[in-house]
Amino acid sequence: MSTPSGAGYRAWEDSELLPEEQSPPTAAVALAFVAGLLILIEGALVAGAASAIPSSPAANLVGDLGGLGILFGILLFIFAALLWSKPDYHVILGVLVLVISFVSLFSGGGFFLGLLLGVIGGILAIIHNPD
Repeated sequence: MSTPSGAGYRAWEDSELLPEEQSPPTAAVALAFVAGLLILIEGALVAGAASAIPSSPAANLVGDLGGLGILFGILLFIFAALLWSKPDYHVILGVLVLVISFVSLFSGGGFFLGLLLGVIGGILAIIHNPD
């Protein structure tokens, strides 16, 4: 199969039929990544501290909260990578970053700084103007 050539093809290629590349919300990606890192670190510290405590219902609860912190940190990493690679979905990914950041408060919120950075990153992703 031959590739089309000529002025007609170039006019079609430059037309509005093809989607334009959008710039990723760089600040939102960076903030979501740092928030995910802080939440992940705190979750690992809490889970590690819970494993040092003799087995009890309270220790099991603390360990579970640490595991949730690790999960929330990984989810924020994934959403930050998706914000970078799929800027078309900046609104839904920003909402997901906001929700995960708020829910991470149950596991400590990444020393509270992770919660704050995640909220700011989610808001920046939602209001991102790709022009």
